[in-house]
This record gives sequence, structure tokens and C-alpha cells, in this order.
Amino acid sequence: MLTTYGTDQIVIQRYLSTKSYREYRNAVIFNSVILIPLILSIYAMGVGIYAFYQRHPEMLSGLKAADAILPYFIVHQLPNGISGLIVAPSSRPRWPPSVQV
Repeated sequence: MLTTYGTDQIVIQRYLSTKSYREYRNAVIFNSVILIPLILSIYAMGVGIYAFYQRHPEMLSGLKAADAILPYFIVHQLPNGISGLIVAPSSRPRWPPSVQV
């Protein structure tokens, strides 16, 4: 998390475009308030999926590669409506421009 504060071009550009130190400080605080819960929720999701498959290893029988465990969990364990709500937005940027939704 701290590496993005000094290496991510978008973050640096946002901080350098502030007009005063106060705006810079508010931007850093706002970014931290949003970023910390987001990262903690991603970690919690990973730990939850790990714990789920530790208790139910037989459900991993169709998994081909270990790095595909999140999509595998979404497709095979979540209800159809929920998995569709997760998969559809992630696939939208790959659609050709001619497709209108």
C-alpha cells in the first residue's frame, strides 16, 4: 500500500496538482481512508476463500491452475445472480466498441 504513494504516476500527479499543502494533506488522508478498508476487504476475501477450500478440498477438483482460484470460486460457488453481477462488469472493458449495452 505504501509503495503507491511514491511510485504510482496517478497518485503522484494528483498530489502534485494540489494548490496548497492543506489540499495535499486532505488528498492523502482521503486516499488512505478509501484505500485501507479496500485492501483489508481484499485480504479478508482471500483468507475466506482459502479457509473455504481448506474445509472443502474436494470442491477444487475442476481447478486447472492455482492462480485461477478466484474466478473458479465465483463461477462454481456463488449463486448465479451474484456471480453474474461480478463477472459482467469485469468483462465489459474487453467488449468491442461496436457493442452497445
